[in-house]
Amino acid sequence: MERGQHLELLIDQALNKLEEVMQIPLDPMDEAFLKLVSVQKDAAVAVVNLANKVDENRFRKKSADAITGILARVIEQEKTLGLGIVVGADEIRH
Repeated sequence: MERGQHLELLIDQALNKLEEVMQIPLDPMDEAFLKLVSVQKDAAVAVVNLANKVDENRFRKKSADAITGILARVIEQEKTLGLGIVVGADEIRH
């Protein structure tokens, strides 16, 4: 099994285990109640943190794509206007 496939399998197993943990019914009278609440809280925090990282990476990609598009339009406009500005060169001509 390749590393990528192995990682996907482990992620699926982890998500299934997380779902099991989150679905454990809580009984305040159970002596393990506080421990279970703590485990579920930690699991929930882990999922929320992961979701935030995923959203942050999506936002960065969208921002980078938008900036690249804006830069391309600026360069094209400079060419159209004949400003002679060369992006990425050591010397900028006016």
